[in-house]
This record gives sequence, C-alpha cells and structure tokens, in this order.
Amino acid sequence: MYLGLAKTPESWESAQDDERHSHISDLFDNFLEYINCWTGHNYVIGNCTVDYSIFKDIVRHYYHDLNRLSANMRDGDELPVPNEYKQYAIFSFWIRKLKPITLDGLIEHVNNDFICWINEIIAIHIAITELDVTCNTCVSEVIPDELSRDLLVFFRYKSVSPHALYLVFASMYSVRPPSLNP
Repeated sequence: MYLGLAKTPESWESAQDDERHSHISDLFDNFLEYINCWTGHNYVIGNCTVDYSIFKDIVRHYYHDLNRLSANMRDGDELPVPNEYKQYAIFSFWIRKLKPITLDGLIEHVNNDFICWINEIIAIHIAITELDVTCNTCVSEVIPDELSRDLLVFFRYKSVSPHALYLVFASMYSVRPPSLNP
C-alpha cells in the first residue's frame, strides 16, 4: 500500500490549505487501512484508535524535515528529493516519536510481549513493506524473527534518529540475504 508521500518537498510548502487538508486526509485514510490490514493479519482482537491531530503533526514534521534535507542537498535551483530510505526513515521516526495509535480495551495477540509497541511495529512495518515495493524485493519475508525483535527493541528503547533509521533501512536493502540471490 502506497502512502502517497512527497514527490517534491516544495509541493507541501507551496500547497494551499485546502490542498494540504485533502492530502493529510488521504494519507490518514491510507494509514487507517494499513493498520486495519496489519491488525487483521496478526490476529489482533480489540480496537486501535488513531488521533487525527497527532497524525497531522506527523505529516507536518515529515514535510518540514524533507524540505530541510532537500535544501541542504540543493544543487543550483533544483531541490532534490531525498531517496526512499530517508523518506520512510523520517516518516517512521515521527510515527514512533508522536505515537498516534492507542489501543482501546482488551487486546489479544499471538505475541502479547510486543503489542503495546503498536506505534513502533506499525512504523517499521510500513517502512519495510513500502521499501519492498519500491526496491522490488521481499526483504520483509526473509528478516529473521530475532532481527525483527532486535530492531523493535532498538526502535522502542534507544534514541533513534531518522538518520540512524535511514542507515538501517539502506543496509537492509543494500545487502541481499542469500535467500534473495538468484
């Protein structure tokens, strides 16, 4: 599922308020669909709620960071768009930082140890799934469970910057696991 992230960072800055609201609304609908899909596939029984105002802040921070990075990478009059690894690292970082998802009531899950980390799980899952599509690979299918848990613990308890997350994602997709080699 494509979240509809920026093609050009200046598009956010030059957009009218109604265009921004429409874009955030579309992103929010896609985000909810993504959460519903993930919770359905992972046998989560209970309700997840997403705070729309926090989600709007995530999108604003995302575009602000994207614009700042583009300005630092400027080559003449062109504002280059940071690569997909950086884009999803920034987006994941802000989901984790601002935590728009809350769990309501009793939640049952096959692995209850990690369900309270719903924001971290969804942030990482969105990034890896979207990067699989972008990079035309299936890294998400060959990541060992231990590495997935380590990544979640790292993301949950350590001070993780968007750049550190970018390095993790870029490394995951630059080194091909033996099972993906032809």
